[in-house]
Amino acid sequence: MYERGKQTAGNVVLLTVVSLETVLPMQEIEALLITHKRAELSDLEELCKPSAGELRNRLLSQGADEAYVLQTCNRAEFYVSGVGRDVLDELAEDVGVREGTEEYMAHTDSVRHLMRLASGLESMVVGEDEIIGQMRDAYHGATSDGALDGALETAVLKALHVGERARTETAINEGNASMGSAAVEAARDRLGSLDGINVVVVGAGEMGELVARSLADRNAGYDEILVANRTYDTAARLADEIGGEPVRFGEISSYLDETDVVVTATGAPHLIFDGTDLRGHDLVVLDLANPRDVGDDAADAQGVELIDIDDISEIAGSSVEGRRRAAGEVEAMIDEEMEVLEDKLKEKRAKEMLSTIYARAEEIREEETREALRRLESGGRSLDDRDREIVDDLTSSLVRQLLSTPTEALKKAAQSEDYETLRRASEIFRVDEETEGSAET
Repeated sequence: MYERGKQTAGNVVLLTVVSLETVLPMQEIEALLITHKRAELSDLEELCKPSAGELRNRLLSQGADEAYVLQTCNRAEFYVSGVGRDVLDELAEDVGVREGTEEYMAHTDSVRHLMRLASGLESMVVGEDEIIGQMRDAYHGATSDGALDGALETAVLKALHVGERARTETAINEGNASMGSAAVEAARDRLGSLDGINVVVVGAGEMGELVARSLADRNAGYDEILVANRTYDTAARLADEIGGEPVRFGEISSYLDETDVVVTATGAPHLIFDGTDLRGHDLVVLDLANPRDVGDDAADAQGVELIDIDDISEIAGSSVEGRRRAAGEVEAMIDEEMEVLEDKLKEKRAKEMLSTIYARAEEIREEETREALRRLESGGRSLDDRDREIVDDLTSSLVRQLLSTPTEALKKAAQSEDYETLRRASEIFRVDEETEGSAET
């Protein structure tokens, strides 16, 4: 990175810095987001087929310094540092991202999005807790692969910290505000107890997953939980995670005789059930889909009690409102943490630059010390260990003193984003210049 430059006037050795961008890498973070806001569930299912590890390795092989991949039922998000958007464009083309479903974010927006995501502000149910665990798992996967070690790692860790702060210092996750937990409570209210019941969850997207996990996490007392999804592998993955059983989407009706509660949340553009499909079964049916999965005539079907998303929203209503108020507090927290993070990244960049300068200076010092000792000995002088130690201490002291003032100036310049000073510093250190010859006495 550095070339050794020598002046012929005196014995002063200067460092030549190849380029400011090389010495002080900005490591801008870029993001590609595909979420339920623009994409269909089928789009997201396709993007979850390659593993996060495969996708990280692909981004790294295309030149990214770091890569972080988050895959959930309702989002596939890709973050890189050290490269431009073209690497994300290439990935989007390779994995078949449908045009119009993607969203790109540059450095500041992508970092803020990570914080909003970890805080639960980007979730369907504001403040839900599951997302921070998913982000933490994605972080551990990336670090175990060696895919995070710079600015992006710092940003992800800061986002996780913000998510934890939001849940500790605000009411963002208080109350029974999760649509999943509210749905479980609605079923409990209708049945009196969930002990020994059988549940079928239709749709393994975010809402269906919330209900399934809420049942599992609360030890709701159910006997069996079945998970159905148009993509069987997705149903199998969720069922395995919650201790349930997957079933084929087309076989749901064969299980209704032994089912007590049906939770449906597919995101399909058409009805999944009507009154005829459900008539004659003693069922509590929770329709959490938008648009609805269950036809209105099901409410009049014998043995069926239909609870739709509006009913569930009422149960969660007061807590949801409290979370919305808390969201403002979280946004202010994010503004504060964004400033802290940017300061940390500036400090990190300055330290990396100075570390490189000092490392190369030490190489040059050792070289010059060896050369000086060689000349002294070639002149017939006999040097003992003490003599060598004195020369070594002298050159070390010179390096420290010569670099002391530039060190402080560069730290201040990086902190204040004074790139003009940094540019001038790179010129002073002789950018891209190598001078030949040795200093003579």
